[in-house]
Amino acid sequence: MIEILFFNVVAVILGVLRSRERLEQRRLQEAESLAAMGKAMSGVAHDMKTPLIAIDTMRMDRVLINLIMNAVKASPEGETVTVGTYRDGSPLVVDIADCGCGIPLDHRVEIFNPFFTTKKEGTGLRLPISKKIVQAHEGHIKIVDNPEKRVTFRLMIPIA
Repeated sequence: MIEILFFNVVAVILGVLRSRERLEQRRLQEAESLAAMGKAMSGVAHDMKTPLIAIDTMRMDRVLINLIMNAVKASPEGETVTVGTYRDGSPLVVDIADCGCGIPLDHRVEIFNPFFTTKKEGTGLRLPISKKIVQAHEGHIKIVDNPEKRVTFRLMIPIA
């Protein structure tokens, strides 16, 4: 009887410790993602040499956060996510490039459909929401192939 009680107490303690460890790992991953995103965003801020345009900044921030988070998650640990901006005639162009394994051709159309995801914990809403926001600004979002299977998401926002 004491052995069963002892076994149950040990099982509860191990369960609590495992739960704490998982929570700590999740917090660490979130912190690393935020740090990488902050580094990328600081690069955008320093690289921004384009005129100010009338946009819904909160929604466009959401687009950039969504795309950068996807790029960080797609890239192996220690790799760099590149964010660049330039002007190609009228549109402002923002490129967000990852170092991941690419997006299969058969998923390229579906990734912009709500709830389409290949991740266990994904909702499949980041890209569809981002696309709608960009379209509301009369812009476009497209996928550009890179060497070595990398992917760049290119935002094109018209400016005056």
